[in-house]
Amino acid sequence: MTKRIFIGLPISEKLKEKIFAWQKGQDFTWRWTPKANLHLTIIPPWNEEEKNIPQILEKIQRAVFNLQPFIVHLRQITLGSQKNIIWAEGQTPKEILELKNNLEKALGLPRPKRPYLLHLTLVRLKKPINFQPQRINWSDKISQVILYQSILEPQGAIHQVLGEIDLK
Repeated sequence: MTKRIFIGLPISEKLKEKIFAWQKGQDFTWRWTPKANLHLTIIPPWNEEEKNIPQILEKIQRAVFNLQPFIVHLRQITLGSQKNIIWAEGQTPKEILELKNNLEKALGLPRPKRPYLLHLTLVRLKKPINFQPQRINWSDKISQVILYQSILEPQGAIHQVLGEIDLK
């Protein structure tokens, strides 16, 4: 059986609370990212045979073996590149680029043509809107890498944790 999987970085409950405090101050209603789904994507979704999941987890563990926890800083909330997403973005720390590079090599995944952009999806829009960027000052310590399964449902994706690897 094939699963739609991706690799992400979980965020802390403290950052999730900041996000929900920001949401309460907004005067629009769209499809907010559920609290359980908030994460930073490192490797976007791909389809994989279920039988390969244990080997993928082993490869992820080897790829992150020497990496330490690190801090990310999100500096603005803005429209995403496709204008149907509102996300928080920031400067990509070198640790994420190293992590991404290690994972792509270990898993034999093709390198994307576009440079990586640190972002956290907050809202999915049914149609583009006028949205003015908002300055924020959100930081979080990243200490884990997670292999997720993304289950697509009509009301939105459900992200299920398939494996967690701690950064040392």
